[in-house]
Amino acid sequence: MDLESDLSDISNKLEETTGSGTNIHAGLLEAKKMLDADTDVDSNRKYMVLISDGITYIFNSNEEPTSIITTQYFSDAQAILSSQSKTLTGHGMKYALGTDISNSNMADFLGKVAAMVENDNGGYFVNYNASISDQDPSLTSNRNEAGNITLDRDKYLQQVGENAEHDVDKHANNVETALYYSAKTYDDMVSSGYHCYAVFDEDKGNQASYPWGKVFMDYLAGEENSVSFENIQNDIFYFLDAGTQVKDVIGYNNEANTNEPVYDFDFVNDAQKN
Repeated sequence: MDLESDLSDISNKLEETTGSGTNIHAGLLEAKKMLDADTDVDSNRKYMVLISDGITYIFNSNEEPTSIITTQYFSDAQAILSSQSKTLTGHGMKYALGTDISNSNMADFLGKVAAMVENDNGGYFVNYNASISDQDPSLTSNRNEAGNITLDRDKYLQQVGENAEHDVDKHANNVETALYYSAKTYDDMVSSGYHCYAVFDEDKGNQASYPWGKVFMDYLAGEENSVSFENIQNDIFYFLDAGTQVKDVIGYNNEANTNEPVYDFDFVNDAQKN
């Protein structure tokens, strides 16, 4: 591996423009697959760097991108209508814009999400690339991104059933699930002994609307949340030197089987004998 060349390529990639809502989990899965496959390199010599604004609502591989639909019920004049989404709009049907969904404690938040994900057992998963149909499983809500009630409780229950079995507050939505799986895969790589870094990209995304993105990235970074690419590069160069041996014999070589000629240039500390 040519570190200078590879690091230059990474820097060039960082100049590319991307939007929020990328599939962080897919990127981490691909990184783990690549690192796991290289059995010729020790685990503690493998590095993974995640650069993101932490805003995501898709999970699983890029071959099978997955999300969760939320259906919002609202009134329009005398009619009761519904709107479905599996993007950040759907997330807003559970959490109003500007809400830190983790309440500044991402570890505790992800623990609660894990329980919901386990209980849901994939029952609400849908193909992100497929069009939404009435047959798709969906969470339900009567709130919008501003945090306003869009349909009073009684009318809402008439639409979704008295038990509100699929109400969004009872289940993990698309963002929560994406964050959970991303954190799990990241932790799996750390447990494998890989050097993992999470770098928050403050130039992308919308942190005013989704402040949990930075909280998530800082959570992954842990004590390294101020890490820079210069620090990462220095760590790699330092680690590559660890355990190496350099034989440096000045002025003397009696190993006839080497490509160097046999010589003996003794150092004499006497200016009169130069």
